[in-house]
Amino acid sequence: MRAWLLKQGKDEALITRALFLFDKTVGDTSKSIYDRNMAVYGQLRYGVDARLEAGENTQTVFLIDWKNPENNHFAIAEEVTVLATNAKAYDKRPDIVLYVNGIALGVLELKRSTESVAKGIRQNLDNQKKEFIEPFFSTVQFLFAGNDTEGLRYGSIKTKEKYYLSRKEKRFF
Repeated sequence: MRAWLLKQGKDEALITRALFLFDKTVGDTSKSIYDRNMAVYGQLRYGVDARLEAGENTQTVFLIDWKNPENNHFAIAEEVTVLATNAKAYDKRPDIVLYVNGIALGVLELKRSTESVAKGIRQNLDNQKKEFIEPFFSTVQFLFAGNDTEGLRYGSIKTKEKYYLSRKEKRFF
């Protein structure tokens, strides 16, 4: 994230302040995961308002370039190990994590054709529990579960299984 912001021409001190404020939002355990995720969404969509010193004007630091999507840095990682927040719980490994400018924005759970997509949805929901890797989902905006027979279903954090949506394609033939 820092390297991407520097490439955008942002001042190092302003970057440090904006990232501090973003990290503070991401890690604010006084809020529920849902409220924390909504606050993160606001900063991702509308930028982080930061000022270097008291009395100075606030500057907005955009963590994602929405006007020029190709200007962002996209990355995909397989089998990302995330340490459990509870020492008695197991670490978790989402199948695929989608990153934009270093921020985890999407998680995919992929299943064999012999396993239901519902199993992937339930796995996403279990991973969001406090005893597992709930803090990891503070920045995640998209959750996907799929297999090669049932297709892909999607939702956001804390979306109940029955509310996951199926991806539909228009067929032109």
